[in-house]
Amino acid sequence: MIKNLTHRGKGLALASGVFSFLLLISGIAQNEFPTVVVVGHPPAEISPDLATQQSLFSRYAGAATIVEPGDFTLSRGSYLSDYIRFVPGVLVTAAQGSEDTQISIRGSGNLENDTIAGTELVVDGIPINQADGEAYLQDLDLNSVKFAEVYRGADAFRFGGITLGGSINFITYTGRDLPSPFNIRLSGGSFGFTEQSFQVGWASGPWDLYAAGIDHTLEGFRDWSQENYQKFAASLGYRLNDSMQNRFYVFLGRLDQNNPSSLTKEAMNANPQQTEPESVQEKWNTYWAYLRLMDRFVIQGQDWTLQLGAYWNYRQFQERQEFDEDTPLGTQKFWSDDFGGDIAFTSTGDLFNAHNRFTVGFVPTVEFESDSWYANTNGSNGPLLEADWTAATNFTLYAENQHYVWGRFSILTGLQAVAVGRKFVSPQMGNHDEQFYALNPKLGVAYEWVDHNLAYVNFSRSFQPPSFDEALSVTSTGQMFNYLEAQKAWTIEIGSRGELGPLTWDVALYHSWLRDELLNLNNAQGVPLGTVNAPRTMHQGVEAEVEMRFTSKLKFTQAFVWNNFQFVRNPAYGNNTIAGQPIYLYKAELRYELAKGFYVAPNVEWNMVNYPVDEANTLWADPYRVFGVRAGYKSPKGFEVFLEAKNLTNKTYAASVEAIADARQSTDNDSFNPANGRAFYGGIGWSW
Repeated sequence: MIKNLTHRGKGLALASGVFSFLLLISGIAQNEFPTVVVVGHPPAEISPDLATQQSLFSRYAGAATIVEPGDFTLSRGSYLSDYIRFVPGVLVTAAQGSEDTQISIRGSGNLENDTIAGTELVVDGIPINQADGEAYLQDLDLNSVKFAEVYRGADAFRFGGITLGGSINFITYTGRDLPSPFNIRLSGGSFGFTEQSFQVGWASGPWDLYAAGIDHTLEGFRDWSQENYQKFAASLGYRLNDSMQNRFYVFLGRLDQNNPSSLTKEAMNANPQQTEPESVQEKWNTYWAYLRLMDRFVIQGQDWTLQLGAYWNYRQFQERQEFDEDTPLGTQKFWSDDFGGDIAFTSTGDLFNAHNRFTVGFVPTVEFESDSWYANTNGSNGPLLEADWTAATNFTLYAENQHYVWGRFSILTGLQAVAVGRKFVSPQMGNHDEQFYALNPKLGVAYEWVDHNLAYVNFSRSFQPPSFDEALSVTSTGQMFNYLEAQKAWTIEIGSRGELGPLTWDVALYHSWLRDELLNLNNAQGVPLGTVNAPRTMHQGVEAEVEMRFTSKLKFTQAFVWNNFQFVRNPAYGNNTIAGQPIYLYKAELRYELAKGFYVAPNVEWNMVNYPVDEANTLWADPYRVFGVRAGYKSPKGFEVFLEAKNLTNKTYAASVEAIADARQSTDNDSFNPANGRAFYGGIGWSW
């Protein structure tokens, strides 16, 4: 499955050494540390249970949401859009309705890139972003996720996140908490979709083992959109005693995906399944293989927890892209090694005879990458055009404290100190070095008027340095390195979440003042500038999720978001709306559970108004309403079957758009990525 990994023996040896070192610490702790006598607290948990986390979240003074896996397992269950369906403020898109997932939280990131930027992704608290800030969600098998924690904005502090958007922490299953020791799932559907997956769990004494695998193929709705991937994940846990445990993880997989072109609005409306002939002729394609090793060690006292983590990730990557005089991207190959870790200490002991929760941590990450660029000659690699070597380092120290001043009123304070380094070496472009430093404070207050009902206000600063993809631009004369500033933002947010009888809610309002936002712009004369820093911009919005349980069998879930992202007195764009994201988006589902395990759930997604595709606000994506339904049966003995229909009216619309500077200055506004047409999926599963 993974090719050419043996020559990376040094990286593997280092990761194995880190693992051995942590086990050594574990052994020393077991035999040499003073015995920790624990009364009245559960064993140390690397992968906490859902109820415990929900209790903690109910008291957290910020925009944070827990996502349970129920909707994922009772649907097509393949992509993040199937998992995170109703978290407001989180936009999950796919340019071709498949594994090319992109995430934007509160307008963060560049949705036209193949990678995720502006959002920190973590697994059991350990970052999986590359050190330059980019991430590939495809590395994660979502079937292994027990639940997900979504932190919006500066609430990503606790993971060392240096992003505008926030973070998503994926909590994985272990051999102890997998609901059934063995699970198998088979599914299929429209556009040649097939998927087979399994999960196994085992526990005996202090040991437990979890393993999962998936095989996925797709012909695709559009021409030249075939994909296939295989993923495997495993983790081995060992409890030294009730206060200490260690878990070692292995993730590996491969992806082979063809990439159709984006289309003009007219071409999409005429035939959304087509692609430009150039994409087929030049065989636009993405391929990668990866191996990731992680280790997590936990020591827990009566009112404190210490966590240590380390990881190594190796990736080999090739992407064939457009190659002509106007867009000479060609074929990119790279090999990368990412190393990192974290140390976090949390105390929940009382302070001044009042409840207090204090967390302090350090997250170092390092990346080394070798890149080569070739001409794309009808799908074959032509002459070498460019070659470079890059290195990225991040060192993040953070602390956060929530103190109950009196009764149910608490104050949240936090501070993050960041040092970031970027190094670029190329025979053609020379050597380039950049350093970024930041201090990001956070201050908030919260009031709990009854259990699980909370109102909060907080004010925070966030900071996001440019990735290498943002710093590099490709022109007809070759690559160029652009020195960019990190984007900064001050954000105020007001929110509430809780429950009242059959009603539960999660609502937040926020306003962000940004400096140097990273955007693809023209100057005032219409000359393309590539990715530059927009001096002043503003992001604000409303995020709301409301669920009503009419009876024990009938519930109605709704999510609404208002996005208002604007330039502020920009020389070229004035106070225009920043392009690329819906402005008013509404989702709803009515779920009825029939007797004996049957259920049915019609749903709707409604993009209420058109939104701009270019920063000049002259080209717009149209509004749409899309209807679907899910139904199935889940037996108490472990058998389940599901049916799902999407886009029942076969609506043609843009699933995502690639923002451009000014459509009036472009001769080919192929910025629209069509959504899949009407689709049907079904599957069966067994658990025993």
